[in-house]
Amino acid sequence: MSVIPTTTCRRCHRPYSSLKSRCPYCGTRKEKNVRRATPEADSSVRGTGAAHRAAENVNWQMTIGGVLLVLIILVTIVMVSSTVKQYVPTVDSADDGGETVGEVTDAAITPVPTASPEPTPTATPVTITSMAIYYNNTAYTDVAFLVGSVVQFTCVIYPANVDVEVTWSSSDESVVSIDENGLATINSTGDITITAEAAGQTTECIVRGRTSW
Repeated sequence: MSVIPTTTCRRCHRPYSSLKSRCPYCGTRKEKNVRRATPEADSSVRGTGAAHRAAENVNWQMTIGGVLLVLIILVTIVMVSSTVKQYVPTVDSADDGGETVGEVTDAAITPVPTASPEPTPTATPVTITSMAIYYNNTAYTDVAFLVGSVVQFTCVIYPANVDVEVTWSSSDESVVSIDENGLATINSTGDITITAEAAGQTTECIVRGRTSW
């Protein structure tokens, strides 16, 4: 048994001493030893450190990919929901019990304030102490005028600061007619009574129509 290691020619496949650099039969250079990966460096071999690290890398890649996929699905759902809400109309109840479709608005309904009723002023009772019918700044209770005369009567009331409306009237308009301002016209002969009324009180004056004095 030879103790010298041998090698096989890669061309003629004859064995020769591995101490020689060339094949003594065909002269082919001896093939150098190729360093092969140890089982620990081969990730395809189960149970090795390389295989364990490769499995961990695959697990991380799958985890990150799953998280990204979930995020994409959530973003898509949110975008679709926002788009659908923009086109969904609101339903308002109509006064007749039916339903009407209203527009989507952001404006709030502002309540209309109700105006408070104004208090009704209380009328202050008017107190008249005296009143008289005047003509040419003279008070009369009996006076005569020629037919066809136009006479301006006034009613003087005390106290003077009382503001009331005076109403005039004649007992016979065919003899003496008088308007709302106290302007009287002597239409014919006769004796009648004119009356001035204010705040529920009255005063009278006899007016006589004459054709001559």
